[in-house]
This record gives sequence, C-alpha cells and structure tokens, in this order.
Amino acid sequence: MQVSQFLAFGVLYAYKMLSHFEKNGVFMVLLQTFVLLQSVSNTFYYLRIYKEYGFLLEMSSRIMHKLIPLACYIAASLIGFSKVYQVLNMGISDPNDEMKDIQGPMLQMLFQTYRSTQGDKVVPSLAAGMADRLQSSPAAQTVLLAAISFVWLAQNSWFTFYGVQFLAQLFQAYEELYPKMEMLSYRSKARFNVENYQILDQFFKQKEFKAIAFAVDKDLRKQRERKYEGMVKTQQKFFNQQENLRSDERKENTARHQALDDAQERTLDTIDDCLRDGLVLRQQIAAITASLKPDASGDMGGRRNCTCQRL
Repeated sequence: MQVSQFLAFGVLYAYKMLSHFEKNGVFMVLLQTFVLLQSVSNTFYYLRIYKEYGFLLEMSSRIMHKLIPLACYIAASLIGFSKVYQVLNMGISDPNDEMKDIQGPMLQMLFQTYRSTQGDKVVPSLAAGMADRLQSSPAAQTVLLAAISFVWLAQNSWFTFYGVQFLAQLFQAYEELYPKMEMLSYRSKARFNVENYQILDQFFKQKEFKAIAFAVDKDLRKQRERKYEGMVKTQQKFFNQQENLRSDERKENTARHQALDDAQERTLDTIDDCLRDGLVLRQQIAAITASLKPDASGDMGGRRNCTCQRL
C-alpha cells in the first residue's frame, strides 16, 4: 500500500508540474481521489498508536467485517427491487431534478429505491410513456399500478425488517467483541510493533530479545467479574452470580434442615428411652409393691413393713 501510494503521488506530482497545474482530467481526478483515500487510510492506520483511537478503529473494522455479508445481501435486494420496478414501468419521482445528471433509467430507479428505503416519500406511479400507452385501457393501467403498489409495499416491509436485522447484528457484534477488545488491542499493538521494528531496523540498531514473560495476577478473575464487558455479558455475569447465591442459599437451607432433622431424631430417641425406662421402673415398683402385700390373715410373714407400706 505504501509503494502504490508513493507511485501514485509521484505520477500525480509529475503531471501537475508538467501541466503547470492547469489541466485536471478525469484520470487525474481519480488519481487524486485514490491518493487522498490512501492518505486517510494510513492516518487511521497510524492512529492505532493511541489507545482510545486504537480501540475505536479496531472495533469499527471488526464490526464492519462481520456486517459485510448482510450489507451485500441488502445491496442485492436493492438492485433486485429496482429491476422489478423497471420491468413494471414504475415512474421516476424527481420533482426537484436531483437526478438530472444520472444517465440511464436503471440508475435513476436504483437511487429512487434507495431514497425510499431511507424514508423519502415515493408514491407508486406509472412511467409517462406507459401511462400514455394504457390510456385506452383503464383496467390494464389499474392492474399494472396495483402490481407496482404491491411490490412497493413488499419492498418497504422487506427493508424495514432488514434494517432492524442490521441493527440487531450491529449490537450483537459489539457485545461479542467488547469483552475481547483488550486481547485484540494487544494483538494489534504487537503486529504494529513488528512492522515498525522492520522499518526502524533499517536505520537503527534495535535491541534483540528472545522471549517475553507475562505475569498474570491472581485477582485477575475477580477484576474480570467486576469489569463491564457489554450489556449481554454483564447481564450474564449478574445472572450467574444470582444463581450462585441461590445455590448457596439452597445448600445452607438443606444443611440447616438436615441438622434440625438430626436433632429431632435424637430428641425422639431420648423420649423413647425415657418411656422405656419409665415402663421398666413401673414394672419394678409393681413387683416390689406386690411382694410387700400382707396375706389374708394380715400377717406380713415376718417381713418388715417398709416405709411405703406404713404410709
């Protein structure tokens, strides 16, 4: 690119010097445009040195790369609808003569269709020549105008849908690329350093290095969780955190319920043991009481009266 720009600038400069800046043909206009576009492109290229501009340029270029297929599909649809309009002999609506310098009905129809997609009011109508031919046949004129109106409605609905689709893919591409921009920025800087190293090495002796060691902080994961990485990614992290909190609460509730169940089981076991001991104690008291009862004559059989008997 640098060589082509240098050659184009050399040819342009030589032509201007030979013509004393008086002639400016079509070829020179195109050559000047080519040089100017390359200058703008190189300006954007070297703006990557600055972090803020590098982020914007990297993000813009990658988003445009992702939207190329949809843009090509929309452009093909635009050409297709324009051709259908031309076949149906739709009229060109140009009250301000804005398309007087555009040669060819197809190009005029293409620009009119594009204006319609941008919100300009274009009323479906027949071309002047076709309208004159069908003056004697109102039914044919009505049918043809109805077909044009139907295609006009379909075209507006079609491009409205794909306008929303374009915005959706734009936001999706931004949300997808934003979390990766830090890594992509480092990759872009590395590529830029390699290119500059090869140029500077021709004029200055550069320091040699064999390896570069990167240290990763242990808190990097926590910082990533707190960092804004786009709406979708941030919402996903928030939902994951909420789900983790709910999972921890469920684990705590389960452990607490298990502890309560174990305590209840131990309490029931203690009550059962107390009931069994009470039953045994009652049986022992009944046996002792039965052994201390007097016979029919009231004689204790030489046995001593215990305190309970005396009572």
